[in-house]
Amino acid sequence: MIRPLTCLCALAALGSGLYLYQSKHAAQLLDKQIEKTAHEAEATREQTRVLQAEWTLLSDPERLRQFADQYLSLKPLQPAQFTSLADLDQRLPTPRAEAPPTPPVAANVPIAVPPQRIAGAADPQATAAATDEPDDAIPLPPVPPSPPGVTPIPA
Repeated sequence: MIRPLTCLCALAALGSGLYLYQSKHAAQLLDKQIEKTAHEAEATREQTRVLQAEWTLLSDPERLRQFADQYLSLKPLQPAQFTSLADLDQRLPTPRAEAPPTPPVAANVPIAVPPQRIAGAADPQATAAATDEPDDAIPLPPVPPSPPGVTPIPA
């Protein structure tokens, strides 16, 4: 007959073996993850070294000078190019007044309308004269009536 102590010891040995197997498996998974992370870090370091070498090659002063000579019309600074603040207004070109560019009008694009036009002035010629707009301005759709109990905001 098997004693109860022997059964308990067998169950304890079985439980400890199962716990040891699970712990070993978890440790192996962590080792694989650490190895993968180490490989990724090494690949990143190698890529960094390659990019640094490429940057060194691309930013070589002699190479940049050759490109500047080939594609740019830059010349070395001359002492006559320097000036004092007192002589600056004589050396600068006179400013030109340029008309601001008119943006193209596209279909289905809202147009900014002066507040006088929105408020619904009674006389369109008075509105055009007040806003300095020509008579051929874009007509606005009629203003819908406001719901009862709502007071319109004055323009």
